[in-house]
Amino acid sequence: MRPTHFSHAKLGRVKRWALVVATAATLVGLLSGTTVQAGSPPPVDPTSSPRPTASSPPASDPKAPGELRIGREVLFNYPVPGTADLALSNRLVELINGTPQGERILLSFFVIQANHPVIDALLGAYSRGVDVQVVLDSGDGQKAKKNAAIDAAFARLAESFGSSTGNASFARQCNRSCITDEPASINHNKFAAFSRTENATDVVFQGTGNLRADGSGDSAYNAAVVIYGDAATYQQYVGYFQDLYSERRVSKDNYDGYRRPVTSGPVTAHFFPRTDDKDTLAGWLQTVNCSAQPTTVRVMAAFFSRISVRNTLTKLAKGGCAVQVLARQETITRDFCDRLDPSKVAVKIAPKPTKDRVTIHAKYVLVNGNYGGLNDRTVTWMGSHNFTDNALERNDETFVEFSDAQVNTAFAGNWDRLWNDPAMSAGCGRAGAKDNAAVERGGDTEITKIARRSQTVKRAMPKILRERQALRPVQTAQGRKLRATAVCKPLGAKGRLHRQAACRVVIRKGVPTLLLDSKRALRVRVTQRAKGSKRLLPFTRSADYRYRPKASAARRI
Repeated sequence: MRPTHFSHAKLGRVKRWALVVATAATLVGLLSGTTVQAGSPPPVDPTSSPRPTASSPPASDPKAPGELRIGREVLFNYPVPGTADLALSNRLVELINGTPQGERILLSFFVIQANHPVIDALLGAYSRGVDVQVVLDSGDGQKAKKNAAIDAAFARLAESFGSSTGNASFARQCNRSCITDEPASINHNKFAAFSRTENATDVVFQGTGNLRADGSGDSAYNAAVVIYGDAATYQQYVGYFQDLYSERRVSKDNYDGYRRPVTSGPVTAHFFPRTDDKDTLAGWLQTVNCSAQPTTVRVMAAFFSRISVRNTLTKLAKGGCAVQVLARQETITRDFCDRLDPSKVAVKIAPKPTKDRVTIHAKYVLVNGNYGGLNDRTVTWMGSHNFTDNALERNDETFVEFSDAQVNTAFAGNWDRLWNDPAMSAGCGRAGAKDNAAVERGGDTEITKIARRSQTVKRAMPKILRERQALRPVQTAQGRKLRATAVCKPLGAKGRLHRQAACRVVIRKGVPTLLLDSKRALRVRVTQRAKGSKRLLPFTRSADYRYRPKASAARRI
């Protein structure tokens, strides 16, 4: 029997009280969905050897009861200042909830808030017998006070699933990137795959945003595409996911050369890093022929510092293509923007995300015209991939190409809406990133707090625990007291944390006190846990402390 996700069986057994206040925000969602059908086949990649192709059934959107769905669904969110729009997250929750017992869910995201609805949906799927496998980034490159959400999300999932990849369900954190050992790398993915969900098999959800209520997720403009009934594309994601959790190492970190793209109908998924000195996106843009027919190229860049892509766009504009670039104020430098040649390239700058302004976080490219030697092409690129060197050469990323007219039309509608938004300023005047290095760093952290909640999650732990220092029990806004656990082990010990007599909890008239009465130095792990209610979202977070008997104090690690 599976344990419920509130079970304490997999964590420490010593109990005491601690402070946590967890919240639920009032979020407004707006969903735009389009089902699309297969288009013309994609061109040959000029930067690599010919790609293998896989056959797939013709796309359709079946209406007959019981008929499996095949095709693609395009989704966007449109938040307003101060209020997140969960349109994309809600659709992902629906797909998770629609997965029946005995099926499998694979999910890899850069960041998931611990109290995000997707977490609850995953735990619910696990409880009803679905195999749930999750791979997250570790967040090591972010400031400690800001990566708590990543660790807390992992803790909630690992508490139920465990972390052993030998199990049918697990939660795994890579040491930054899963594929490479590069210190500046991250697992920047934003996808989920389902063996079966709702009325479809072999389903892939590919998004551009994180699962968090800030300017990198539900409070910024993002996009997603759901691919239904495409066995070849699904299997590509399955293989990639397995390489992520096994932290597969490949020659010279050139994962693109290891897992070659497979074209299935109108869909081609590209996985990164790529380290063979070729730029996948720039190479494909170089196949655009601006003289053959009127051709437009539209680029939405959440982070833009890659010179090869910039130079290719400038060349296309000088060659006669209508090129438009929508970039973000703090993620592109003024010099870099000016070198796009605004006299040829139409540039607009989106505002920096604040509680009063919504900005872009989607990353996509639209081509309409001559592409790959063929006229009247409609091609869309979208995914987690920013236009930075890190995204190309270091990060775990996915960028998907759709040679599909209806997908392109849906994205064009989103483009027109955002391009014509009065908040987007024409020209490079507002481009304000310090330098390209800052853009690269920003793309690998994406910390953009903006959304105000009616309540907040208090994650602060005591800075110093002294001998007999009480962790004061405080009631939540809902009038509930929340439980916590404390687990101790000697410093330097290997293996799992375990109970020791040297660390015990004494309750005197309702005030829990942690007694550290060992003569040895101890490592103390305090785990805060809120079970949740209709008004209180579940929340779990751990913090480590080091206790020194001589100093009679414990300091935060």
